[in-house]
Amino acid sequence: MEEEYENYIDIDDQKVLRFNDWIYDTIINRTIKELEDSELLDLIEFVNEAKRGADGFLILSQLEKREYKILCRHIRRAYNKSLDIRRKLYSRKAANQLLRDFKNLISELIRDERFFE
Repeated sequence: MEEEYENYIDIDDQKVLRFNDWIYDTIINRTIKELEDSELLDLIEFVNEAKRGADGFLILSQLEKREYKILCRHIRRAYNKSLDIRRKLYSRKAANQLLRDFKNLISELIRDERFFE
């Protein structure tokens, strides 16, 4: 049976990454935690609206290049802090899947032209 991908991150009008529920939740929640540590209230609100209980998707094309770069930086920080998850998560396969999807997201984010402007 195929996994359903209801949750997605829309990087621009042509790149959309879909995630299963728990990976999407982890990416969103860890990113929010990093934004809270930096007290970036506008971006916290923006990402918080993407939670599954709210919209369930994150549309990054709505962000200006400055906000986009800041959010990318915090997503990367969230990924870096997640690298030790293999030791904490019961399933190593699940941890590897999370890290692989997280890293793929970051790769796609930095390919966007707003990242280099």
